[in-house]
Amino acid sequence: VCYQQRHIQRRYFRYHLDDDVAQVAQFHLGSGESFEFMISSITRLAREALEEAREVLGLAIFDAPIDRLKLPDPMTRSTLPNNIGEEMLVNLEEPITKIASVYVQAAKEISTIGTADKKSPDAIREFVTQKIPEEWVRNMEAKLHGIQSKYDTYIKNTHAEQANEILPKLRGHISMALHLFGYTTGLVHFYERHETDIRSVEAKRGIARLVDKNEILRLIVDYGFHFARGYVERGKRYAEELIRAYSRIIKRDFILPEGVILHVQPLTLIANIVQHHGTPVQMEIDGDRVEANSLIQLLNACGRNHKARTVTFYGDEKPLRDLEILFKTGLGENGLGALPQSLEFLMGS
Repeated sequence: VCYQQRHIQRRYFRYHLDDDVAQVAQFHLGSGESFEFMISSITRLAREALEEAREVLGLAIFDAPIDRLKLPDPMTRSTLPNNIGEEMLVNLEEPITKIASVYVQAAKEISTIGTADKKSPDAIREFVTQKIPEEWVRNMEAKLHGIQSKYDTYIKNTHAEQANEILPKLRGHISMALHLFGYTTGLVHFYERHETDIRSVEAKRGIARLVDKNEILRLIVDYGFHFARGYVERGKRYAEELIRAYSRIIKRDFILPEGVILHVQPLTLIANIVQHHGTPVQMEIDGDRVEANSLIQLLNACGRNHKARTVTFYGDEKPLRDLEILFKTGLGENGLGALPQSLEFLMGS
């Protein structure tokens, strides 16, 4: 957790963030409080471990005071040279729009998580264990890591990144959120591990005596998750701006083939095509417009307008091209094996 925090603090002013003076002060004040608590807790745990080694296990331990100013620093201070040839990549519209779209989806998922009642320790504990348990936080960290990895593969150090200041700003907000979720994952893991029955009662009491669990919960909610959600939300507008700039939004009308109705199977194929491309697509049926990547929204719209025979799609030309192929080949009603090779990614649908 300390490693994640030190990394953020050292990179903070290189991340092209849009924090105002108050936000900068708030973040660094919170960082200082967090780091002080972490180092103090680590020091107490280290002293206890040494004492147990001497008194309980009878080990000969070199008796020297713990000087926190001389603790080793595992941080790497240099970076690899940017010379892997990525600057010559062209046709970046598709990876940029896909990265931005996946980021927007992650931001929407995070925004659905509410906030804790910070006045009550029990409410904070319930929020952490029910709303942001380790599995969810770890999955979100992995999702953001995947977004950053794709950015660094396709966009970092390219002419497109140099020409568009929005791209490095998005990268900075991705990185801040990624490392803050890494911080949060570590603390949630620590809390869950020492609150379950995996550990003995004696071990739980020993940990509780050395590390304030209520402070752990407060840092999870007030620092890690709070700032991670804030940076994801502020980065979302950059992602949406990139989608508008790099997508070629078009409109296409499709007529349902004779005898075909829009039930679960064809609508699943439609949603999977949109999800595969990762760029926003909307479907309109008899004036009812919904997000085409959501099977639930598609089912509801088609259920309300089951007599309509024409549907309209608005979105990037690439997913709409595949949707046109799907409609022309019967929307999968002749079996997935009858779909053309260009739609083979649907075979698992």
